[in-house]
Amino acid sequence: MANKEQISETWQHIKDMVNISWSSLFTTTGWNGKTVPFSVVYLVFETIMIAIVGTFLGFICAFILGMLSSNKVTNKYVVKFFWMIATIIRPIPSYIYAIILISLVGLGPFTGVLALAIVTTGMLAKYIRESFNDIDTTVLETLTASGANYLQRFRYGILPQVSANIVSWGIYRFSINITEAAILGVVGAGNFGYILNAYWSGAYYHDFGALLFGMILTIIILELLINVLRNKIKNGLDPHFIYKFNKFLKRNQSPWYVINGRILNKNTVNMSFDELKALFKYTNIIIFRASFKNWIKQCYKFNFKNWISWKQIYANNYCQYFNLTTDNAILTMKEHNSQYLIAVKNLIESRKKYLKKSSKNKVLKIKAEKKGYKIAVKKLKDDNKRLQIRFNNEIMKFKKNNKNSNLNEQYSFNKLKKEHQYLLKKNKNERKILKINFNNDVTIIKNLWKSVKLRHE
Repeated sequence: MANKEQISETWQHIKDMVNISWSSLFTTTGWNGKTVPFSVVYLVFETIMIAIVGTFLGFICAFILGMLSSNKVTNKYVVKFFWMIATIIRPIPSYIYAIILISLVGLGPFTGVLALAIVTTGMLAKYIRESFNDIDTTVLETLTASGANYLQRFRYGILPQVSANIVSWGIYRFSINITEAAILGVVGAGNFGYILNAYWSGAYYHDFGALLFGMILTIIILELLINVLRNKIKNGLDPHFIYKFNKFLKRNQSPWYVINGRILNKNTVNMSFDELKALFKYTNIIIFRASFKNWIKQCYKFNFKNWISWKQIYANNYCQYFNLTTDNAILTMKEHNSQYLIAVKNLIESRKKYLKKSSKNKVLKIKAEKKGYKIAVKKLKDDNKRLQIRFNNEIMKFKKNNKNSNLNEQYSFNKLKKEHQYLLKKNKNERKILKINFNNDVTIIKNLWKSVKLRHE
């Protein structure tokens, strides 16, 4: 097919692409100091923006088109008309739309946006229509029986059933549109594909490799983010790092909420984190509302002789809420806040000490369990050895006393052997049970530590 020169030349081009131009990633300086029109970061950013705007516009059009082409939402005459429009749009590829639009709009990213929007409309309209067709009509019948009008049925009966599915399809289409936006540049609808084609034609293989590297890296990062977003929307699952971050925030915020509850004489032991947080916010809202009302009254009366500053008004309401009766409200408020800070600090320190002590107790308990397990296993192994030695001695004695074997002696020998095997098996089972019990005890200790840790986090 190809001669040796073509093959070697191709391999050289591939080596040049792998040896990418790092300078062109962030600047317009290419391989060996050559100037390139755009940096890779700019081209990738532009491509992502084209994909975002194209997907957004296409998603809105597709939602309307898919909804109106569903027989569960509209009547059959409206359905046929909009179904026909969606079917006509869908089969035509994006680059054909781009070629048509270039003659109307001209070259540039905006042409790519319009082409992507049309293609996205055609694809998503089909999936959105199917999502609307799969809804449970019993919910709509229940809402109709309760007196809900059409808009209320659509808002509370249809949208909750299809929203997660539709958003998931929109995210999936966005991931496709990123690569589509890069390809559309080849026909002039975007700079990425145009520059990619120009690099290849002009033998800028090092810069070509840099552009491919930037796109591949971007696709990988976006794919990871899209998977995280899809899991959150469809399954309500947070990624591990977000879970850890939320846990860290809760751990730092909870002492403030707990002390606030204790000051208000609430039983904080049986209250969850969300309840403590709600109480803390409610406390601040009540104080602020009361202060704002007093300030508005003062402004309305325009009594400048007895004018009180906002700081004093807030301090008065703060002291009133926490039952701090004194003439100088601001000093009492500061003193109260300093006591609050000390209480929070003491709580954090006591929590650390408690967790440290619990962790030490956990380690000591596990060590004690291991020690007891090792002693019990050693005892069972010693019993096993003794059984083996006793059986060997009995066999030797049996053989010495009964040189001429007969049926009765053979029966006695088999009986002795079976008895020995039974004892060995019993010993082995005891060791298995011992190991299972040990593992269960260690698991219980670890779970108790986890529950203690979670409670104090």
